[in-house]
Amino acid sequence: MLQLLSLVLAVAGVASATNARTSTPPMGWNTYNHYNCFVTEAQVKANAKALVDLGLASVGYNYVVPDCGWSAADRTSDGKITWNTTYYPSGFPALGTYIHGLNLKFGIYSGAGPWQCNPTLIQASLGNEDVDAATFASWGGDYLKYDNCWANGKTMVEYYPTFESDPSTRFRAMAAALEKVTRPMVYGICQWGIGEHLGDWAPEIGNNWRMSNDITNAWNSIWRITNQVVPLSKYSSPGHYNDMDMLMIGNGVLTAEESRTHFSIWCIQKSPLFIGAALENNLLDATALGIFLNKDLVAINQDSLGTAATLRYRAQSTKGYEIWSGPLSGSRTVVAIVNWANAAQSVTVPLSDIGIATAGAAHDVWAKSDIGALSGSYTSGSIPAHGTKLLILSNTTPAAALAAGTLYSAKTATLAGGAALTTCPSGTCAPVGAKITGLNATTTTATWTVSSSSAGTKRIELIYTNYDLSFDGSWSGDAVNTVDAYVSVNGAAEVRWELPIAGGDWNEAASFVMDTAGWKSGSNTLRIRGVKGYSGRSIEIVGVRVRAQGRARARSGRL
Repeated sequence: MLQLLSLVLAVAGVASATNARTSTPPMGWNTYNHYNCFVTEAQVKANAKALVDLGLASVGYNYVVPDCGWSAADRTSDGKITWNTTYYPSGFPALGTYIHGLNLKFGIYSGAGPWQCNPTLIQASLGNEDVDAATFASWGGDYLKYDNCWANGKTMVEYYPTFESDPSTRFRAMAAALEKVTRPMVYGICQWGIGEHLGDWAPEIGNNWRMSNDITNAWNSIWRITNQVVPLSKYSSPGHYNDMDMLMIGNGVLTAEESRTHFSIWCIQKSPLFIGAALENNLLDATALGIFLNKDLVAINQDSLGTAATLRYRAQSTKGYEIWSGPLSGSRTVVAIVNWANAAQSVTVPLSDIGIATAGAAHDVWAKSDIGALSGSYTSGSIPAHGTKLLILSNTTPAAALAAGTLYSAKTATLAGGAALTTCPSGTCAPVGAKITGLNATTTTATWTVSSSSAGTKRIELIYTNYDLSFDGSWSGDAVNTVDAYVSVNGAAEVRWELPIAGGDWNEAASFVMDTAGWKSGSNTLRIRGVKGYSGRSIEIVGVRVRAQGRARARSGRL
């Protein structure tokens, strides 16, 4: 299923380089989520063997990656990195031989700082890239996870660094070193999405790249990472994958429904699938094992197109659901309806929301059941709290294009309470080149007068910027990576919407679809405000596009 491509990949605008790339997202097991930095050689071997014994290797989980904690405090007399003999008495070459003997692949961990992400100072690779790449290759390494601790040599973690203007420099050094060795190694960048415009450089040099702070063993961590991956979906293709971090399934906190949602999102996003639970000694529960072994889900992740799903619709906060879709090989479409709410609900999805008019066949992936043909819309039936309905549609016909609607730009809004019009750098904040800032209080508003030929519900597209990345809040659970927009039509009660990260910085805009009620024929007032986010900034608005009709509600069901 997983094939290694040693090929020349050209990236538009940059020189091509020979890299070890995988034709589908890598899958395997990593030590960190369960063992932290204190795993032993015996535990690595036991878990590697369990990959085989539990049938996981046969499904595609074939990389074994001992994470932080393996290296010694000092290098050898000839300057080479070496292992801690207390944790790894047989040594890393012998460990690689054992793993290869199981027909698995050997992953190695290091970092773009002088020391690893470890409680004590032990060797990483900054400044020693060439010698370490050669050493890892000589040990039989197949994969390198390259972390980001001690980047400035002074503090373990710098989430908002000021010491470097280009966050890619340290990671490019190891990429260049890996290209010099004869053994192909897959390069997994673990830079956490620090800085700006990760998508401009990471796909060029890495097979996969971490795009967020660490996952934690909590449900809200899934929400945080999902909000951060939204604008990065477009960078996914064979040999280029957003890494949403190791899987937390099987670590004793997520419910069965939460685990299925976690796995569903990682699969449709084409994220690498690295199990983070203990597999040895029958520690993995049957539900988690069943999720990992679900070949239908794995097939979505490993689809040959390598295209990630995109967020197509997110309902207002009180409803708490969203819709993703993306193409699969064979002219199929994967659709995910995610219920973030704390109660079960049924969701009706107009197929036009995912660009489809009809589907000749629909298959419920988790239920393993065929639904039949669909026309106009689909009603899910009850989706449990924190659960996901996952469909594969085939033999589809495209929906008719929506009318362009009318753009009301930031420049034409009436501003109140300290909101300001800010000119953006040339070529940004498209399509206006300016945005409304300071929308961070109840009295700080942007208002447009909108003429309508009809009453009822209208679909609007809010064009906004949001780069409110809350890295340090990841550990407390405060981080959400969203900004709020409160929308009111003609003075009606405000409706709250939670908007994900929009782009690679505060000037890259995205569109967010909203269905708004209370419109009347003639002149209308559309008012929007925000609230101060984690960084102190709020939603910044480039404009609003108002369409003639609201969200289509064609009949639901089978043809």
